[in-house]
Amino acid sequence: MDDNGHGTHVTGTIIDCTGDLNVGIMPVRVLNAAGKGSCFNIANAVNYAVKNGASVINMSLGGGSSLFEHYPYEDTVINNAYKSGVVCCVAAGNESQDCSNHCPAHVANAITVSAIFDDYSFAFYSNYGEGVDFCAPGTLVYSTYPDDSYTYLSGTSMATPHISAACAMIKLNYPDYSPSNIVTALSFCAKDLGTTGKDPCYGNGLPQLAKLIELHNHIEGEWKITKKATCGADGEREVYCSICNKFIRAEVIKATGEHSLTDWNVTTKPSCTSEGSKMRSCRNCTFSETVKMDMLEHDYNKTVVAPTCTESGYTTYSCKNCELQFNADIIGSYGHDYEMNTIPKTCTDAGYTTYKCKRCTYAFTSDYLQPSGHIYEDTVVEKTCTTDGYTLHQCKNCTVNYASDYVPASHEMDEEIIASTCTNKGYTHHQCKKCEYNFNDNVTDFVPHETGEWQVITPATAFNEGVEGQYCLSCKGLINTRTIAKTGYIFEKDEESKIVIDEENNIISGVPQGVDQIEDFLHLENCSLQYLETENGFGTGTKVNVLVDGEIEKTYTLIIFGDVTGDGYVDSFDSSVVSSVANYEMDFNENSPEFFACDIIADGFVDTFDLTAINAMANYEIEF
Repeated sequence: MDDNGHGTHVTGTIIDCTGDLNVGIMPVRVLNAAGKGSCFNIANAVNYAVKNGASVINMSLGGGSSLFEHYPYEDTVINNAYKSGVVCCVAAGNESQDCSNHCPAHVANAITVSAIFDDYSFAFYSNYGEGVDFCAPGTLVYSTYPDDSYTYLSGTSMATPHISAACAMIKLNYPDYSPSNIVTALSFCAKDLGTTGKDPCYGNGLPQLAKLIELHNHIEGEWKITKKATCGADGEREVYCSICNKFIRAEVIKATGEHSLTDWNVTTKPSCTSEGSKMRSCRNCTFSETVKMDMLEHDYNKTVVAPTCTESGYTTYSCKNCELQFNADIIGSYGHDYEMNTIPKTCTDAGYTTYKCKRCTYAFTSDYLQPSGHIYEDTVVEKTCTTDGYTLHQCKNCTVNYASDYVPASHEMDEEIIASTCTNKGYTHHQCKKCEYNFNDNVTDFVPHETGEWQVITPATAFNEGVEGQYCLSCKGLINTRTIAKTGYIFEKDEESKIVIDEENNIISGVPQGVDQIEDFLHLENCSLQYLETENGFGTGTKVNVLVDGEIEKTYTLIIFGDVTGDGYVDSFDSSVVSSVANYEMDFNENSPEFFACDIIADGFVDTFDLTAINAMANYEIEF
């Protein structure tokens, strides 16, 4: 599965270029979804493709120099593929640098492909170098992409499958062609781009696939002479295919009948003092002839020596062929031509005139003038707060100056009294009228705060103390604080209520029948009640939570007066329970709600007195 898209795009280009030809694709994945992989995996993939019958291997991949320096194994498998007759086409790379630093583009036995634009200009991103063999279109190539789509991609990876497809077409028609034969065929079909012949950008050029049709017929190379023709005997020559080197035909070279003479060859060079000789011979037999060459005239080299202010000029004549040499064409010396430079006198230095020759280094000085001395102009500089005043005496003709009549610097101060407050000390501020200089003195202490009434800052609650404070009426700042005692809470029975609160056992007993809350029987402050009803509703066993500041402080269990069974009524069922307890037929925990309900007269015992009372209640003879 191609989850990157690069391989699908390259495959589409190969298929498009080979059309209906019998060219198959052997996909071998070596890179991950991000387009990354190891040289080791790439080398193993090349071995796999060779062993499984691949004729052409397209390698639209590569990396920097550190890769191949550490993985010579990849070079070895590509060279082994070449020896096995398998062509490896590799991308030059997209770093705009020499492909010798790119792996596997640096491998000599691989066909390295650079990229060009549609107008045949070299792609700016493509690698280059002596290793580039051919070029092909690589910019915005439209081809197949995953998920039944098409897209445009750019790079030498897009150029390489064009050359791989051309190799496949040649291999299809000429199965016996070696990788070297295929390179020769591609060169034969290539359009020469850039400088004439092979160059670092375009290599051998852009193969023209249409021209590959000519390869169906052998292309005659240069004639090879197998037997030289002489003046009296015929010779022979043969011609072979320039692509596959197959013999095509032979023909006879007719005897010339006349000597075929070579060019003259000088055997003895003539000079200014002696004659020379030259010879020529027949190319086809042993005939030769020698003739004399006339003595040469002197051929002079001339060296001109120009005249100077003090020396004459001349020309030296030296013969190129002998030792003859002489001087002639004498030109007299020029004499000095002076340029004058007058240096005027100054207050301290003398003036003079320098005479320098324009043509040589000779020079001298004369016409001296004595120094003029200083002439001063006075300027009065007024004093400031920080700098002294003075009189500056400046020479009118130079930079010399001096000062005199100094007046010391001083400030002219104003005063402002700043009164004290309860938060800031008072002081006297002194400020110079003419500059930023200032200082403070006569500092006075703070005045007392003007204290206000106590104000609540944090109110007190039942369990937490509060805070109150006093603020200054002038500066509004907090001066004093103190705590406010916790409010606490009150949970007790009302003075007129007959219910009983058992704090030890957390029980409220003696609650009358027919009520659904007990607030009317209690004295509550800073707290509230929460009822947790039983399955039978409000009655004996109901839990009551005491809430203080929204939190549960204590939980009590209610006992309805005489309602032993907890059904909300005092009847014969309750009488039966009290009877069983009084006769020791039934046991209750002495701290249980039911036990307190049975103890009607609240004497700590369940006996016949309680039974009498509950029977009276059950028969409505008495009310509690």
